[in-house]
Parts: sequence; C-alpha cells; structure tokens
Amino acid sequence: MNPCAERFNRTIQEQFVDYHEDQLFHDLPGFNRKLADWLVDCNTVLLHHSLGLQSPATSSSIINPSAIWGGLIHLLLIA
Repeated sequence: MNPCAERFNRTIQEQFVDYHEDQLFHDLPGFNRKLADWLVDCNTVLLHHSLGLQSPATSSSIINPSAIWGGLIHLLLIA
C-alpha cells in the first residue's frame, strides 16, 4: 500500500465524509460539490503542520508557481 494515499484517504474520511455521510447517500451531486470545495480549501486555505503552517498552495507556489493551478482547475472541472 502507498502510505501517502492511505493517509490522504484517512484525512478525507475523518475531516469530511464523517460529517457529510447522510448527504453522500441522499444527494451525491451535492456531496461531490461540497467535497470539491473542501479539497480546494484544504489545499489553499487550511494550514498544515507538516508544511510549517503553510497551505499546500503556498508551499507549492514557492517551488513551482504553476503546479498548483493545474490541479485546482482539474478539481473544478470534475465537480
């Protein structure tokens, strides 16, 4: 198993799915929109301890400014 993918899945489960489980079964399009919004916030607004209290977008833009925008556009297109 890939530990990074497993950690990502656990984070989504604990921080999003557990709080929106009813919507998952009754309004899947609404659930997916909220999940896309949460993922964007998670990567652009929320601070991560592993990144020195920076958001992944801030941390990535320091290394490669165009890297984060391709991923965010993809998330918005599939939502």
